[in-house]
Amino acid sequence: MNKILITILLAVSSFSLKAQDFMDGFHTFIDLYAGFPSGSFSGEYSDDSGYYAKNIKPTFSFGMNITEGYQVLPNLFAGIGFGAYAPVIYHKDGYNGPDYQYAYTEHNINSIYFPFYADVRWTLKPEATITPYADIKIGYQAGIDFEDSELLWEGTKNYEKAHINGVYFVPSIGVRFGRAAGFNLGIAYNTSMRAKIIETYSNGQEPKTIEKKNFGVFMLTIGADF
Repeated sequence: MNKILITILLAVSSFSLKAQDFMDGFHTFIDLYAGFPSGSFSGEYSDDSGYYAKNIKPTFSFGMNITEGYQVLPNLFAGIGFGAYAPVIYHKDGYNGPDYQYAYTEHNINSIYFPFYADVRWTLKPEATITPYADIKIGYQAGIDFEDSELLWEGTKNYEKAHINGVYFVPSIGVRFGRAAGFNLGIAYNTSMRAKIIETYSNGQEPKTIEKKNFGVFMLTIGADF
């Protein structure tokens, strides 16, 4: 009888320890990411006094997401989250005047995007120490533009780059290391980092949008879950 009880206790204890290895219950993911957008604005913008801006494009983007949710099945996690990311904008500006000319390049952060999303993640073997995963985030993103987001501000016609609110959709794949808590390394693609060029006027005339562009961002992600 004692042997049977000991066997049962050992089996229950072993099952409990194994269950702790699985990502069960509520779960938090914190992810950092950085990557390189593709594409550029096509226009070259100038004012009446000879100043110009061209080759306007994001060259680098970085940010963070925090996701909270529940392990619905051993393989399936579902949750909601929010984040923030900022693109670094490159452009060349200069002056073509009758007496002299100059040109130089700038790198600025003039917008921050704030995504809010639903998240679904499938982990292939949650009981394994190292296992692949696939993840999809979909939601909505809004943003803010800084006051110094102008590309040209010398003349009567000025230009600035601004964000565009809209869909947030980021699929990713990667590898998870760990059991009850894990470290995640993956690659992701932000399909919708939208921006626009606005023309403004010093005479009080209403500004207008003269170019819109969607930039996809290929990213490396690192993070932890617990």
